[in-house]
Amino acid sequence: MKAAGATAKWKTFPIGGEIRPELWKKSFTARRHKRDQGFVKCVERVHATWMMDTGLFDRQIPMDAKRKAKALKEVARMGYELHLSEAVWKNGELSLTVENRGVAPFYHDWTIAFQQAVQDLSSYPKGWNLSEVLPGKPVRWTLKVGKSPVYRLRIPNPMKGGKPLRFANKDQGQEWLRIEL
Repeated sequence: MKAAGATAKWKTFPIGGEIRPELWKKSFTARRHKRDQGFVKCVERVHATWMMDTGLFDRQIPMDAKRKAKALKEVARMGYELHLSEAVWKNGELSLTVENRGVAPFYHDWTIAFQQAVQDLSSYPKGWNLSEVLPGKPVRWTLKVGKSPVYRLRIPNPMKGGKPLRFANKDQGQEWLRIEL
């Protein structure tokens, strides 16, 4: 990627790849192949959104519970993990701090819906862009709004019947993230 001048491409394009076939038998096990660079290290270094391991599903290569658990844990490092880390209302303005605790951004700017819980009217704040929430660089979204004990935030899927994007907060419901001040 350095030679191609593409070290920042992960910020705007999904990065993925494939685990090499000679590594399949030992991937996600304690026995490392001499060419293995480390799955998590690779994912974090290239900001991977996806990685294919055809050998993991090959019936000729054993998959015990320990290997499956390790694969699930390490694969969970890929992609994005959006988290609302702070919400503050002051002088007529709500300020939300959003972090990405994953390794890659969410690449599309889906519309973000916001509500004061005392109303059922949604607003769609301008300038709140999901693609700008990069790993390790929290973003602050602000909105002039009346004081309310509870606000709600959701990111509906633009595809018909698609599931909404969910934050990694424990207060995240099936659709709405509940924000209590």
